[in-house]
Amino acid sequence: MTIFSIIAGTPSWVWLLLAFILYRGLKATKPRTTSLYGPLIMPVIMFAISLQSHTTHLAIPSTIDFLWLTALGVGGLGGVLLASHTDIRVETGPPARIHMPGSWASLILILMIFLTKYTFGVIDATQPELASDPGIVLAQAVLGGLFNGLFLGRGIGIFVSAKKRQQEILPNIKNNV
Repeated sequence: MTIFSIIAGTPSWVWLLLAFILYRGLKATKPRTTSLYGPLIMPVIMFAISLQSHTTHLAIPSTIDFLWLTALGVGGLGGVLLASHTDIRVETGPPARIHMPGSWASLILILMIFLTKYTFGVIDATQPELASDPGIVLAQAVLGGLFNGLFLGRGIGIFVSAKKRQQEILPNIKNNV
């Protein structure tokens, strides 16, 4: 099977999803203002897709669940650390708004999640016997957990940082009024 036949055999909805991911990821490379919950939207959506995929396709021994959760946790901690280096400004509102600098992190993380799912989807569709190989299942669980954890952890880290800054700003505003 050639790369061209794989690309041609890919369902059109996958290319629409890739276009949306690229749009959102490229948009995140520019400075932007978003709602307080904005940094959580895409990570939560991607996590939900990962969780659904994990429970549907990787419904095998609990060792895989443990490894997926461990990779998710390690990625989550890495994402929070990544978020700690994001310089945000907060407007208390209402509604509260976050001013975020442009970053390539979202695009890279979303693409890593997409490429992981796409690669293992191709393996599943073209070589089902290989897709059930324990090493492949393990790689899919660990990579999926790690990349989703990084993305979700980064979103949570930015959200928590924004909430803390909002709480720091509010008393100062009340004291100055």
